[in-house]
Formats: sequence, structure tokens, C-alpha cells
Amino acid sequence: MISGVKSNGEFKSAVGSYGFPIMCLFFFVSAIGFNGCASRSEILSFKENSEYIRTKLDTVNLNLQNLRMQVDAVQMRQDRLVEDMATQSDVRQFKAYMGSRLDDYEGQGLMLSAQINDLSQRLTGVAQSVDEMKYQTPRTIPTDSLEATIIINPELRQLYDQAYFDLTRGNYDLAKSGFSEYLKIYPDTELADNALYWLGETEYVNHNYERAKDIFAQICEKYPNGNKLPAALFKVGLCQITLKQVEEAKATFGELIQNHPATPEASQAEERLKELE
Repeated sequence: MISGVKSNGEFKSAVGSYGFPIMCLFFFVSAIGFNGCASRSEILSFKENSEYIRTKLDTVNLNLQNLRMQVDAVQMRQDRLVEDMATQSDVRQFKAYMGSRLDDYEGQGLMLSAQINDLSQRLTGVAQSVDEMKYQTPRTIPTDSLEATIIINPELRQLYDQAYFDLTRGNYDLAKSGFSEYLKIYPDTELADNALYWLGETEYVNHNYERAKDIFAQICEKYPNGNKLPAALFKVGLCQITLKQVEEAKATFGELIQNHPATPEASQAEERLKELE
């Protein structure tokens, strides 16, 4: 298989590794239901969140399966046509075309993997919150506090989730609008770096590489301690390669490897550096 494209086994591993957190989440939700320390509204809220995230993971899993089939089909077509081609020139042209197609597939795979990581982090957060609720003493929530939670927090969450939903469905213009609105209203929340990253993805998948590069670079400047930093650096490098900024891409990948050596993105950056030599 052409270098840079994830194998089926790696795709399956990326998806399958999140089954355990889902099982843990439902265990925690069931536990607080019997524990009796949490209010009914809290239990329902966590159950709804867990069901929503599980649905999202199923969607991403399906997208990865479709992507695997597309990559396999492209690889089979390449092997068959290369055998039939008579001239070396035809082979070179075809390989260049197929390399471009497989780079597109790799970009899709990276975005889907990032979606899995994002959903997994949210899943873990819900499970931890449920676990903490198990040990809280019974209490009565004041009506005004409950109303404040319902009015404010869900609005923030809903705006992000709707934009993310549009992204997973391929509605990139709607996703772009949603994430832009989120960042305009909630620029300092814990999901702001995620929203900015996905905003960059909406530009990247539409081949607006200069704009995408600028957005991913903003993550490095605004959120140097955010969880999306390694992925953003890697995407900056990919954009630079596409824009023929090879030396800049080498520097970006080098920074990623040096500052975030234990990340999957660092391993991918090492592979890219080898290809650029």
C-alpha cells in the first residue's frame, strides 16, 4: 500500500479502542441510578449525553468503514492499471494521480480519527462526572440554580454540538458557520480550541489550504496547552506541503516531534519528513 495511508488494521484499532469507555460509561450511569445520590434530572441528563456520544461514535465508525472500502478500491485499481500500462510515462502520470487521491483519503482519515478522539474525551468527561456524583451527599437543587443551568449551559453545548453534527454529516458550510459563531460568543471556554480546530478542518476539506493553515496556527498561539495542539501542528505541516512550502513544513514537523514526541501526530510527522528527504 502507498506510504502515508492507514491500513485497515490501524483503522479498526482506532475505532475499537473506544468500546471500553462506552461500557464504563453505562456502568457508571446505572450505578448512580441505584445509588440515589443524584437527582432525577441529573441522571437523565447524563444518560442523554451518553446516548448522544454513543450515536456519534457509531457514525464515525461507519464513516471509517466506508473510507477503508474506498482506499481498498483505489489500491486495487492502481495495481490493475499499472500492470496494463505499456509506457513508463503512463505509469508515472497515473501514480501521481493516485498519490493525490490517496492523500485526500488520508486527510479524511485524519479528520475522522480526530473526531473519535474528540468524542472519546467527551465520553470520559461524562463518565468522570457521573463517578463523582456517586459520592455526593443528597441535596435539593434550588429552582433558580436549576433554571440557570438549563438556560445557559445547554445553549453553549447545543451550539457546539450542532456544528459538530453538521461536520460529521459533511455539511461543511453549516459547520463552519456554527463553529465561527461559537468562537464569537464563547472564545474562552474549554471547547474553544476544539471549535477552532474543527473550523480549520472545514477549510482543509474544501482545499482552502492557506486559510486552513492560518486557523491551525492560531491554535498554537491561542491555546498552547490545549489538547488539539499536536493535531493542529501536523495539519499546519500538511497545508505547507500542499502549498509547496517544503522547508516550512520540515520545520513544523520538527517542532512537533521535539515538543510532542509521544503523540500519534509525532509518528506521522516522522513519516512525512522521510518522504520530504
